[in-house]
Amino acid sequence: METAVEMADLVQEFVDSLAELPPAASEEGNIDRLQHLERAKRALAAAQASATNAFVEQRKAHEAGMRITTSEQLKGIEAEVGLARGESPFVGAALTYTATALCNVLPNTYAALAAGRVSEYHARIVAEQTSHLSDAHRREIDGLIAHRLGKASSSQLRKLILGHSYRLDRAAAEQRAAQNQRDRRVCLDPGSDGFSYLTAELPTHQAVAVMDALRQQTNTRLAAQRRRQTEAEAAADTPAAEPLSRDQVMADVFVELLTGQTTAGGG
Repeated sequence: METAVEMADLVQEFVDSLAELPPAASEEGNIDRLQHLERAKRALAAAQASATNAFVEQRKAHEAGMRITTSEQLKGIEAEVGLARGESPFVGAALTYTATALCNVLPNTYAALAAGRVSEYHARIVAEQTSHLSDAHRREIDGLIAHRLGKASSSQLRKLILGHSYRLDRAAAEQRAAQNQRDRRVCLDPGSDGFSYLTAELPTHQAVAVMDALRQQTNTRLAAQRRRQTEAEAAADTPAAEPLSRDQVMADVFVELLTGQTTAGGG
Protein backbone atom coordinates (compact mmCIF):
# COMPACT_ATOMS: atom_id res chain seq x y z
CA MET A 1 0.00 0.00 0.00
CA GLU A 2 1.40 3.36 -1.02
CA THR A 3 2.29 5.62 1.91
CA ALA A 4 1.77 9.38 2.07
CA VAL A 5 5.54 9.87 1.94
CA GLU A 6 5.85 7.73 -1.21
CA MET A 7 3.02 9.66 -2.84
CA ALA A 8 4.66 12.98 -1.96
CA ASP A 9 7.94 11.76 -3.43
CA LEU A 10 6.24 10.68 -6.67
CA VAL A 11 4.51 14.02 -7.04
CA GLN A 12 7.72 15.93 -6.33
CA GLU A 13 9.59 13.84 -8.89
CA PHE A 14 6.89 14.62 -11.46
CA VAL A 15 6.99 18.34 -10.67
CA ASP A 16 10.79 18.38 -10.89
CA SER A 17 10.75 16.60 -14.25
CA LEU A 18 8.37 19.22 -15.66
CA ALA A 19 10.54 22.07 -14.39
CA GLU A 20 13.59 20.55 -16.07
CA LEU A 21 11.97 20.17 -19.49
CA PRO A 22 13.91 22.19 -22.09
CA PRO A 23 11.91 24.26 -24.60
CA ALA A 24 10.74 22.31 -27.62
CA ALA A 25 12.84 22.81 -30.75
CA SER A 26 10.00 24.05 -32.97
CA GLU A 27 6.66 25.81 -32.97
CA GLU A 28 4.93 22.52 -33.72
CA GLY A 29 6.78 20.89 -30.85
CA ASN A 30 5.65 23.55 -28.38
CA ILE A 31 2.03 23.30 -29.54
CA ASP A 32 2.19 19.52 -29.10
CA ARG A 33 3.64 20.03 -25.65
CA LEU A 34 0.82 22.39 -24.70
CA GLN A 35 -1.71 19.77 -25.76
CA HIS A 36 0.00 17.00 -23.82
CA LEU A 37 0.36 19.13 -20.68
CA GLU A 38 -3.28 20.20 -20.85
CA ARG A 39 -4.32 16.57 -21.12
CA ALA A 40 -2.15 15.74 -18.10
CA LYS A 41 -3.62 18.67 -16.13
CA ARG A 42 -7.13 17.40 -16.80
CA ALA A 43 -6.19 13.87 -15.82
CA LEU A 44 -4.72 15.24 -12.60
CA ALA A 45 -8.01 17.06 -11.95
CA ALA A 46 -9.83 13.73 -12.28
CA ALA A 47 -7.36 12.17 -9.84
CA GLN A 48 -8.05 15.02 -7.41
CA ALA A 49 -11.79 14.43 -7.79
CA SER A 50 -11.33 10.73 -7.07
CA ALA A 51 -9.19 11.45 -4.00
CA THR A 52 -11.74 14.02 -2.78
CA ASN A 53 -14.61 11.59 -3.15
CA ALA A 54 -12.66 8.85 -1.37
CA PHE A 55 -11.88 11.28 1.46
CA VAL A 56 -15.57 12.16 1.81
CA GLU A 57 -16.60 8.49 1.88
CA GLN A 58 -13.90 7.64 4.43
CA ARG A 59 -14.88 10.51 6.69
CA LYS A 60 -18.55 9.56 6.40
CA ALA A 61 -17.80 5.93 7.33
CA HIS A 62 -15.57 7.01 10.21
CA GLU A 63 -18.19 9.35 11.67
CA ALA A 64 -20.97 6.81 11.17
CA GLY A 65 -18.85 4.33 13.12
CA MET A 66 -18.62 6.89 15.90
CA ARG A 67 -22.45 7.09 15.88
CA ILE A 68 -22.45 10.73 14.81
CA THR A 69 -25.88 11.60 13.45
CA THR A 70 -26.21 12.01 9.69
CA SER A 71 -27.08 15.71 10.04
CA GLU A 72 -23.83 16.32 11.93
CA GLN A 73 -21.55 14.33 9.65
CA LEU A 74 -19.01 15.91 7.29
CA LYS A 75 -18.97 19.22 9.16
CA GLY A 76 -16.13 21.37 7.89
CA ILE A 77 -15.02 18.90 5.25
CA GLU A 78 -15.24 21.53 2.49
CA ALA A 79 -12.80 23.73 4.38
CA GLU A 80 -10.36 20.83 4.61
CA VAL A 81 -10.59 20.19 0.87
CA GLY A 82 -10.14 23.90 0.22
CA LEU A 83 -7.08 24.04 2.47
CA ALA A 84 -5.54 21.01 0.77
CA ARG A 85 -5.97 22.72 -2.60
CA GLY A 86 -4.93 26.17 -1.43
CA GLU A 87 -8.44 27.56 -1.78
CA SER A 88 -11.08 29.14 0.46
CA PRO A 89 -13.77 27.06 2.19
CA PHE A 90 -16.27 28.48 -0.34
CA VAL A 91 -14.24 27.18 -3.28
CA GLY A 92 -13.55 23.98 -1.34
CA ALA A 93 -17.29 23.38 -1.09
CA ALA A 94 -17.69 23.70 -4.87
CA LEU A 95 -14.74 21.39 -5.49
CA THR A 96 -16.08 18.82 -3.04
CA TYR A 97 -19.55 18.89 -4.57
CA THR A 98 -18.18 18.54 -8.09
CA ALA A 99 -15.92 15.65 -7.11
CA THR A 100 -18.68 13.63 -5.45
CA ALA A 101 -21.02 14.26 -8.39
CA LEU A 102 -18.42 13.19 -10.94
CA CYS A 103 -17.55 10.02 -9.06
CA ASN A 104 -21.08 8.95 -8.19
CA VAL A 105 -23.60 10.13 -10.80
CA LEU A 106 -21.65 11.50 -13.81
CA PRO A 107 -19.45 8.62 -15.02
CA ASN A 108 -19.15 9.82 -18.63
CA THR A 109 -18.08 13.30 -17.60
CA TYR A 110 -15.57 11.83 -15.16
CA ALA A 111 -14.19 9.52 -17.85
CA ALA A 112 -13.86 12.46 -20.28
CA LEU A 113 -11.98 14.44 -17.64
CA ALA A 114 -9.67 11.54 -16.81
CA ALA A 115 -8.94 11.02 -20.50
CA GLY A 116 -8.18 14.72 -20.94
CA ARG A 117 -11.04 15.31 -23.37
CA VAL A 118 -12.89 17.85 -21.20
CA SER A 119 -11.65 20.57 -18.86
CA GLU A 120 -12.25 20.66 -15.11
CA TYR A 121 -14.28 23.84 -15.65
CA HIS A 122 -16.64 22.11 -18.09
CA ALA A 123 -16.92 19.11 -15.78
CA ARG A 124 -17.95 21.51 -13.03
CA ILE A 125 -20.58 23.01 -15.32
CA VAL A 126 -22.13 19.58 -15.82
CA ALA A 127 -22.20 18.97 -12.07
CA GLU A 128 -23.66 22.38 -11.24
CA GLN A 129 -26.21 22.55 -14.04
CA THR A 130 -27.69 19.16 -13.10
CA SER A 131 -27.61 19.62 -9.32
CA HIS A 132 -31.38 20.16 -9.06
CA LEU A 133 -32.23 16.82 -10.67
CA SER A 134 -32.53 13.30 -9.34
CA ASP A 135 -29.51 11.00 -9.62
CA ALA A 136 -31.29 9.00 -12.31
CA HIS A 137 -31.90 12.08 -14.45
CA ARG A 138 -28.35 13.30 -13.90
CA ARG A 139 -26.99 9.97 -15.13
CA GLU A 140 -29.28 10.13 -18.15
CA ILE A 141 -28.10 13.63 -19.09
CA ASP A 142 -24.49 12.58 -18.49
CA GLY A 143 -24.97 9.87 -21.11
CA LEU A 144 -26.84 12.11 -23.55
CA ILE A 145 -24.15 14.82 -23.59
CA ALA A 146 -21.14 12.49 -23.57
CA HIS A 147 -20.52 12.94 -27.30
CA ARG A 148 -20.42 16.74 -26.88
CA LEU A 149 -17.93 16.86 -24.02
CA GLY A 150 -14.75 18.53 -25.18
CA LYS A 151 -16.50 19.87 -28.28
CA ALA A 152 -19.24 22.17 -26.97
CA SER A 153 -18.43 25.62 -25.62
CA SER A 154 -19.43 26.63 -22.10
CA SER A 155 -22.62 28.34 -23.28
CA GLN A 156 -23.49 25.48 -25.63
CA LEU A 157 -22.99 22.98 -22.81
CA ARG A 158 -25.25 24.94 -20.48
CA LYS A 159 -27.98 25.23 -23.12
CA LEU A 160 -27.74 21.53 -23.93
CA ILE A 161 -28.10 20.54 -20.28
CA LEU A 162 -30.91 23.04 -19.75
CA GLY A 163 -32.88 21.57 -22.63
CA HIS A 164 -32.57 18.04 -21.28
CA SER A 165 -33.42 19.25 -17.76
CA TYR A 166 -36.69 20.83 -18.87
CA ARG A 167 -37.60 17.72 -20.84
CA LEU A 168 -36.86 15.29 -18.01
CA ASP A 169 -38.18 17.28 -15.03
CA ARG A 170 -39.81 20.56 -15.95
CA ALA A 171 -41.00 21.23 -12.41
CA ALA A 172 -37.48 20.92 -10.98
CA ALA A 173 -36.08 23.12 -13.75
CA GLU A 174 -38.69 25.81 -13.14
CA GLN A 175 -38.09 25.64 -9.40
CA ARG A 176 -34.35 26.14 -10.00
CA ALA A 177 -35.08 29.12 -12.27
CA ALA A 178 -37.30 30.64 -9.57
CA GLN A 179 -34.59 30.13 -6.96
CA ASN A 180 -32.03 31.76 -9.22
CA GLN A 181 -34.33 34.76 -9.58
CA ARG A 182 -34.56 35.05 -5.80
CA ASP A 183 -30.76 34.94 -5.65
CA ARG A 184 -30.28 37.94 -7.97
CA ARG A 185 -27.63 40.30 -6.67
CA VAL A 186 -24.91 42.83 -7.46
CA CYS A 187 -21.32 42.22 -6.33
CA LEU A 188 -18.22 44.43 -6.15
CA ASP A 189 -14.85 42.69 -6.25
CA PRO A 190 -11.35 44.18 -6.43
CA GLY A 191 -9.59 44.22 -9.78
CA SER A 192 -6.09 45.48 -10.54
CA ASP A 193 -4.49 48.92 -10.73
CA GLY A 194 -7.40 50.91 -9.33
CA PHE A 195 -10.11 48.90 -11.10
CA SER A 196 -12.95 46.82 -9.69
CA TYR A 197 -15.38 44.25 -11.03
CA LEU A 198 -19.05 45.22 -10.67
CA THR A 199 -21.09 42.10 -11.41
CA ALA A 200 -24.86 41.75 -11.58
CA GLU A 201 -26.48 38.30 -11.46
CA LEU A 202 -29.91 38.79 -13.02
CA PRO A 203 -32.69 36.79 -14.67
CA THR A 204 -31.85 36.44 -18.35
CA HIS A 205 -34.62 38.72 -19.63
CA GLN A 206 -33.51 41.50 -17.29
CA ALA A 207 -29.85 41.12 -18.22
CA VAL A 208 -30.74 41.22 -21.92
CA ALA A 209 -32.84 44.35 -21.36
CA VAL A 210 -29.96 46.06 -19.56
CA MET A 211 -27.52 45.23 -22.36
CA ASP A 212 -29.98 46.39 -25.03
CA ALA A 213 -30.36 49.76 -23.26
CA LEU A 214 -26.59 50.11 -22.95
CA ARG A 215 -26.05 49.23 -26.60
CA GLN A 216 -28.68 51.68 -27.81
CA GLN A 217 -27.25 54.59 -25.86
CA THR A 218 -23.72 53.58 -26.79
CA ASN A 219 -24.61 53.54 -30.49
CA THR A 220 -26.14 57.01 -30.17
CA ARG A 221 -23.05 58.29 -28.36
CA LEU A 222 -20.69 56.77 -30.94
CA ALA A 223 -22.63 58.27 -33.83
CA ALA A 224 -22.39 61.72 -32.22
CA GLN A 225 -18.69 61.17 -31.60
CA ARG A 226 -18.11 60.32 -35.27
CA ARG A 227 -19.95 63.48 -36.37
CA ARG A 228 -17.86 65.65 -34.07
CA GLN A 229 -14.67 64.00 -35.27
CA THR A 230 -15.57 64.55 -38.91
CA GLU A 231 -16.42 68.21 -38.26
CA ALA A 232 -13.21 68.78 -36.29
CA GLU A 233 -11.06 67.24 -39.01
CA ALA A 234 -12.77 69.33 -41.70
CA ALA A 235 -12.28 72.56 -39.74
CA ALA A 236 -8.63 72.12 -38.73
CA ASP A 237 -5.33 71.06 -40.26
CA THR A 238 -4.57 68.72 -37.35
CA PRO A 239 -6.49 65.50 -36.78
CA ALA A 240 -9.07 65.32 -34.01
CA ALA A 241 -8.31 63.67 -30.68
CA GLU A 242 -8.37 59.89 -30.63
CA PRO A 243 -11.99 58.77 -30.25
CA LEU A 244 -13.17 56.55 -27.42
CA SER A 245 -13.66 52.87 -28.17
CA ARG A 246 -17.07 51.19 -28.00
CA ASP A 247 -16.13 49.51 -24.70
CA GLN A 248 -15.02 52.82 -23.18
CA VAL A 249 -18.21 54.57 -24.26
CA MET A 250 -20.40 51.74 -22.95
CA ALA A 251 -18.60 51.81 -19.58
CA ASP A 252 -19.14 55.58 -19.34
CA VAL A 253 -22.82 55.23 -20.26
CA PHE A 254 -23.19 52.52 -17.62
CA VAL A 255 -21.78 54.81 -14.90
CA GLU A 256 -23.82 57.82 -16.01
CA LEU A 257 -27.10 55.88 -16.08
CA LEU A 258 -26.59 54.46 -12.58
CA THR A 259 -25.18 57.55 -10.86
CA GLY A 260 -26.95 60.33 -12.69
CA GLN A 261 -23.64 61.99 -13.51
CA THR A 262 -23.56 64.16 -16.63
CA THR A 263 -20.24 62.64 -17.63
CA ALA A 264 -18.51 59.57 -16.23
CA GLY A 265 -15.07 61.15 -16.30
CA GLY A 266 -13.50 58.02 -17.70
CA GLY A 267 -10.81 60.00 -19.53
